[in-house]
Amino acid sequence: MEDLPFINFNGSPNASLILRKSTGGKLPVVRPTGSNWDRDFGIGLSGSSYVSINNIEISVDPMNSNVEFGYYIKPSGPEKGSNNIQIIDGAIILNKNNNKSKAIYQTTDLNINGFSITAQS
Repeated sequence: MEDLPFINFNGSPNASLILRKSTGGKLPVVRPTGSNWDRDFGIGLSGSSYVSINNIEISVDPMNSNVEFGYYIKPSGPEKGSNNIQIIDGAIILNKNNNKSKAIYQTTDLNINGFSITAQS
C-alpha cells in the first residue's frame, strides 16, 4: 500500500475524468497509509476541473491515525482552483480518534505546496 499523488486533471463539460466502480459487488477501496505530514488524504485533487468520483470507498485501518482527510481538494496555484467536482455515493471511513480528520476538506490554502497565495480573484 502507498499514498496516492494529487490528481490535477483539467477537463471540460465534454471531457471529464470519471472514477467509478465498474460492476456490481463491493466498492473499490482506496486505503491510504498516511505519514507524519499533517495533510494526508485518500484522494487529493489539486487545481482539477470536471472530475466525478462515484462509488469509491476511502478507508483507513482503525489503528491508523495518520490520515487526516478522505478527500483533499485544493488549488494548484493562485488563480487555478478546483471546480466542477462531484463526489457521488461511496464511503469515507477515518479514525475517529484523530481530532483533525475530515471526510471532505476543500481549501484555498496553497501552503501545502510550500508557497502562499499572491493573487486571488
